[in-house]
Parts: sequence; C-alpha cells; structure tokens
Amino acid sequence: MRKTSHKSQRINGEVQKELSRIIRMELKDPRINPMTSVTDVMVTQDLKYCKAYISVLGDAESGAETLKGLEQASGFIRRELARTINLRNTPELTFVLDTSIEYGNYMSKRIDEVIKEDQMKKSELLNLIEDAKTIGIFGHIRPDGDCVGSCLGLYNYIQDNYDAEVTVYLEKIPDKFSFLKGADAICHEPESRVLDLAISLDCGDRDRHGSFYELFGMAKKSACLDHHRSNQGFGDYYYCDADASSASEVLFRHIDPENISLACAECLYLGIVHDTGVFKYSACTKDTMQVAGELLAHGVDAQKIIDDTFYRVSYKQNLLMGQAMVNAKLALSGQVVYTFVTKEMFDTFGCGKEETDGIVDRIRVIDGVEVAIFVYQLGDAMKVSLRSIRKVNVSKIAVAYGGGGHIRAAGFEVTGDFDTVVADIIKMIEEQL
Repeated sequence: MRKTSHKSQRINGEVQKELSRIIRMELKDPRINPMTSVTDVMVTQDLKYCKAYISVLGDAESGAETLKGLEQASGFIRRELARTINLRNTPELTFVLDTSIEYGNYMSKRIDEVIKEDQMKKSELLNLIEDAKTIGIFGHIRPDGDCVGSCLGLYNYIQDNYDAEVTVYLEKIPDKFSFLKGADAICHEPESRVLDLAISLDCGDRDRHGSFYELFGMAKKSACLDHHRSNQGFGDYYYCDADASSASEVLFRHIDPENISLACAECLYLGIVHDTGVFKYSACTKDTMQVAGELLAHGVDAQKIIDDTFYRVSYKQNLLMGQAMVNAKLALSGQVVYTFVTKEMFDTFGCGKEETDGIVDRIRVIDGVEVAIFVYQLGDAMKVSLRSIRKVNVSKIAVAYGGGGHIRAAGFEVTGDFDTVVADIIKMIEEQL
C-alpha cells in the first residue's frame, strides 16, 4: 500500500481546515449541529473525490440530521473550497459520520461508572466492619507470608480505626513472622462463639479454613477477599481479583490509605513481598509496585522485611534444601524438575514443614526448566507445590487434584504413591507444552 505523500498530507490538511471553517461560519442550516467537527479528510491523488469524516456531539438522530444538512449544502461547500483553496480540481464531497469520539466519550463515561461501582462495592466491607462488635479474621491452613500479612494487616487496621473486638484465627505461623504487631494475639484453636462478622483472606475455598471451618460458618455475616482464580465465591460480601499479586494488595484497595498505621503497612508489605517472590513473579504489576510504594511511604523498612523473612534461612533449613537439591531429577528433556522431602529427612535435619519454604523456588530457576514440582510428606498425605515460568497453567493441574492457586503458582494435597503422582503430573504438563 502506497504511503501518503507530503503533498497529499498538505492538501488533506488544507481541505480539513477550510471545511471546518465553512461548516462553522458559513452554513446556517438548523439541522447541522453547532457541535460538529471535521475529524479527518482524505482527498484522492487525482483530486476528484474527497471523503470528510464528521463528528457530531449528540445522539444518533442529531448525527443523521447533520449529515442530511451537509449533503444538501455540498454544492455550496464545494464552490467555497474552489474559491479559497488553489487546486486544479475541486473534489466531489462525501460526508461520513465518525463515531469514534462519541464511542470514546461513552467508554470514558462507562469506565468512570465501573470505577464508581467498584469503589461503592469495596465500601460495603468497611460498612460491615463498622456495624460489627465482634470480628474474626480467617486465613488458610499452613499460613504463608501473604496469608499472615493480610490477616494481621486487617487486624491492625481495625484495631486502629474501629471499636470492635477483633481476633485473628490461624494455625501456628512461622517464627519469622512473629515480629509483626498482633502476631502474639493470634488464636490458634477454634472457639465456641457466634461472631458478628467473619472475614476470610487469601483463602480459595471454605475447606482451607481447616479447623476454623465451623467458626467461620456460624458468623452472622461473612466476607471473602481473595486473589485466587480458582475461588468460586462465598460470603455475604465477596471480592476476588485474580489479577492482583496478593490478598494483601486486594485488602489495601479496600481500606483508606490515610488511616494505615506503620504496623498495618508492615504486614501488607510483607504479604506482597512473599506472594510476588520479592516483586519478580508475573502477577507483580505496575499497580502492585504503586501499592508497595505507598506502603513504603508509611515508613516500612523494606530491607529488614525482605532479608529477615524471605531470604534468611537457618543452618538446618539449608541442609534440608541441599538434600532436596541432591534428590532433584529432570524430565521432559529438562523442561520439568521435581524433588521431594520425606518424613525421614525432616527428622534427620530436625526440620518441619515451615522449613520447606524456598525449595520449589530454588529448583524453579534451574536453566531450561519450565515447571518445578516439589513434594513433601504431610502425615499420610503429600503436599505438592507447582511453579511454572511462562507456558504451563499449573492452576489447571492443581484444580484437577482438588487444589488451586494461580496460573504460575499452585498446589494441592494428595495421597498415593510418589512416583505415580509425579508421573501423572508430568503427563498433564506435557499436554500443555
């Protein structure tokens, strides 16, 4: 296709400018909307024809009437063009209604409406908190950084801004999170009580509340904030943003940034750090970084949180990780790596399940690997963690086993033979490669 020459561009520009003047200053037809503009002009190279794109600020009827008025006045407009522009031919005019501006205005209005609706929906959570006298905050079994961070972040926000009695219900959390304000007040055992409001954070389904399942279900009102794509929705208030990096990011967008204390900010920042792998996973977006920046503005010590809770490990944890690396094997021509930790290995190195943090991420970065599989014994069952780089949706695999998670990070529990389970997972991975 031939590119438009500089001469053609100059002619188009001159005709557009003059058409705009004529429509604005010379035409008196009442059918022509005064808010009519010429958005573009295309004159053929032989100067015989000209297509003029017209935008009308108004409804469809106004646009149609304006076109009728312009078409009826086309003879006069053409004579004016011949008089004011020096062309060897005066082109025959065709007017076309350009709806792009109208559509743009509509979309802009719709976006504003969606944002307003989203803000109104988010305010529902704060209304529920405002009306409650007793509040319980619930996360998932085997709480990780985002679970602990979001739960304690909300705990501190409510403590700082409301009069309600608030309790966090979680299983024992890793010691490295114990510095967070409110960690020492976490209730690790279910209670027999009816809460005014139960809030679930970072939990893809009710079953993952574990021993707190019944306590959550007995509450008069309930809410769920999450970011897991597999979440089917539960609670009187439900909000799940599967594109968010973490539950901590989702929670941040529900609360007033001006009312966030340093204690709350530390919790939310820790949650985001852990669920983004220190801002490197694909779910970490520009919006995530902006939220992190706002939390830093509250005085969060980023280096301390990142070093002390994400990178620093104990000597025995290093030994366990080293053995897991020795156990690692490759499959599918090096595209898959898998390893395991047995009960005997836990006993040998004096470790528990909390010391398995970081193993799956360590094998994930082996050169050429697309999917990492890490399995450890959990009583009579096995806990499976999956990570992928770009091609494989590991959440799809986890859901098939009754688990869940995200496209690039997911997990599930399963019983059976280790070799059989891993072989089945590799087969499902191969189907996606």
